[in-house]
Amino acid sequence: MPKFYWAKTVRMVVYLQNRTSVSGSQVSLHELYFGHKPNLAHLRVFDSIAYVHVPKDKRKLNPKA
Repeated sequence: MPKFYWAKTVRMVVYLQNRTSVSGSQVSLHELYFGHKPNLAHLRVFDSIAYVHVPKDKRKLNPKA
């Protein structure tokens, strides 16, 4: 992954941690500071599909698999 995306990822993690409940608590940091629950409707999925490459000589598939 290019280094450019790491800064965005860290920024998003901090953003999400501030808007989700603190461990052992039902209240988020955002709610403690502003006095109301944060609106999370604008959030989207952030992921990518990854596959592991197994070289042909290491594959263990029999004809019945």
